[in-house]
Amino acid sequence: MLSIGVATADSLYCYDGDTCYLNDEPLRLLGVDTPELPSDSGYLAKYFVNDWLATANNIEIVFSGRRGYYGRQLVDIYIDGQNLSKVLIERGYGEVYKWYSVDIRIERERKVERCNLVIAQLTTRLTFFLDKDSLKF
Repeated sequence: MLSIGVATADSLYCYDGDTCYLNDEPLRLLGVDTPELPSDSGYLAKYFVNDWLATANNIEIVFSGRRGYYGRQLVDIYIDGQNLSKVLIERGYGEVYKWYSVDIRIERERKVERCNLVIAQLTTRLTFFLDKDSLKF
């Protein structure tokens, strides 16, 4: 049984290619749109995702903190380090969905980089200010 925070892999399943449930909480994958059920291609996407989940060594769910149109949590799911949405698109099970198209982990890394840059700039300014005041005339 795989750990996912406080949940287990047994409690994660996908209704279709882009809607999953974790402990009965509906999740909507960011960045991908898969065919609706009961279409044949919709079932193919569903079975692909659930088969991959069943054989995964590591599953990570990253919550965006936002909800979609139908109230589902917007998430990125990483299976063995691979972004599920991207794999669905690459393998032809889904298409890019621009409405929900942010890779949360990458966006968080960008925010941290921007914060670090601002901190570095402020530190440089503060150091200059302190050095300037310590000069004696």
